[in-house]
Amino acid sequence: MIFAFALMNTQAVTLRFFLGQVWEMPMILVLLLFFALGAAVGILACVSRLLSQRREIQRLARALRAGERPRPAGLVAPWTSTSTSSLCAVRIRAVLSA
Repeated sequence: MIFAFALMNTQAVTLRFFLGQVWEMPMILVLLLFFALGAAVGILACVSRLLSQRREIQRLARALRAGERPRPAGLVAPWTSTSTSSLCAVRIRAVLSA
């Protein structure tokens, strides 16, 4: 199916860039090129989150090996939470009591 799509889209496409630069190439190559660039940008966007999760896992594993009770980073006691739902509940109560 992809091969048939590629065969049906072989006409030349002109890409005009800044400063008068012009590229002419088959449409399927343009589509594949921009698909690959989009996938690369998506992967790069996930890398920082992946690395921070790996560091957190390593920190928790070291704490377990040391015999400590590990506490995940960013954990807040429930009574000190300022989550969106609790803020909404406070606002709703204020509106209803007025």
